[in-house]
Amino acid sequence: MLSAALIGGGTGKILSGFINDRLGIVFSSASSMIAGAAGLVLLLFVREYHLVLAAGFLFGIGYSTTVVLPPLLARKLFGNKEYSRIYSVIMTANSLGSATGVWLYGYLYMSKGGFTEAFVLTAGLMIAALFLCVAAMYQVKK
Repeated sequence: MLSAALIGGGTGKILSGFINDRLGIVFSSASSMIAGAAGLVLLLFVREYHLVLAAGFLFGIGYSTTVVLPPLLARKLFGNKEYSRIYSVIMTANSLGSATGVWLYGYLYMSKGGFTEAFVLTAGLMIAALFLCVAAMYQVKK
């Protein structure tokens, strides 16, 4: 499953850039985050080998969002002025969130006996990030 997630991540990076160029940052963000959340939800329910691989692939597409889209979103939302300062803050928060997420996944696994809560939390955070992205882009257009 890890290989499928990594292949999904590589594919997601390429697709996110392509979709961003053709359909815009909102559609690119939405499709990536929905794919990632769908992959996590699928992992909760499927047990067949091929479906687990497909779920891992979808999650990888969503996870690739954390690498490709932040610089695009930062530039779109804040412009070029102070871009490097704003982007560095965003990526620091991203790294801290990833480090905390690994710890939280382990804690939830040990305390709950599985990854269900961690997957639900992560899928929820992906959907929340999607709504925040859309709201931020709406504010920029005003």
